Amino acid sequence: MAVPKVAPFYGNAPFILETGDLTSAIASGLLRPNVFVQQTDRNLENYGIAYSRKDNIGIETHGSQKAIQTRCKEFAKSRGFQLKVAGFSSKHGGGNAKYVCKKLNGQQFFDKEADQGAISCPFFFNVSGVAGEWKVIRANFCHNHLKNVGFSGRPVAEGTIARPDKDLRNTTQQVDEMIRLVRSEMLNKYEGKTDRMTGAAIAKFLLGKGISTGSVWKFEKNFDGTFQRAGFIPSIGIRVARAGRRLFAVDGAHLKGEMNNYGVYLVATVKDYDNHILPFAFSLVPTENYDHW
Repeated sequence: MAVPKVAPFYGNAPFILETGDLTSAIASGLLRPNVFVQQTDRNLENYGIAYSRKDNIGIETHGSQKAIQTRCKEFAKSRGFQLKVAGFSSKHGGGNAKYVCKKLNGQQFFDKEADQGAISCPFFFNVSGVAGEWKVIRANFCHNHLKNVGFSGRPVAEGTIARPDKDLRNTTQQVDEMIRLVRSEMLNKYEGKTDRMTGAAIAKFLLGKGISTGSVWKFEKNFDGTFQRAGFIPSIGIRVARAGRRLFAVDGAHLKGEMNNYGVYLVATVKDYDNHILPFAFSLVPTENYDHW
């Protein structure tokens, strides 16, 4: 008795379709510029889907299934996600294959209430080959999760402390909470002065609060060794910025009371697809001016 096929579950949150993915697909030869892709109404079933009556939606054909698979995987990697083979059949130099978005360790889906073990991503490439000529016949460019998950920066120099086999994923960081801790607790320990506060000190402080930053930070000094400025972007902030609507904003806030004499707090934010304002980077500078921004 055949086992009934289970329909994929994508959750109930709206999908996202990034213009950058379509542009990159065209540049990779996987999508012709004149192939229609529904981009305006997320309620339509064909939202994000590219199809041309089983014709090649790409610019060119490929000489083997391996060649077209490699091209698709290179595209995915360049856009911050990975593919896996979900189905493959071959016959007389041709066949069919389907490549879908691979679920990575620590992936954050937009539907927080969904069963994380059952949910999957709607993105796929359907490819077909006849007589050694392979083409993309259908694709769904939508995602239902943050991309660039699991990407981590390895140190540029070898250290003496062994790193884990699998890098930590910062999947549960709350950027607002990190900002609150630095402003309300860390600055007090430094008497409100930023001249001794470094990026390493910020990371150490947050680690003591149970937050593993895995962050990007930079600390600059003046020629005489005094503090100039420090910038801090948590790893989740990078993913938030990439998944947002490319509507960025910056703002500055003076520190309270006596601390106002020692620095200015700068914040960079991005707007998501539900019009939420999300902070993703912040810095401490002595004065608010164009150069520090």
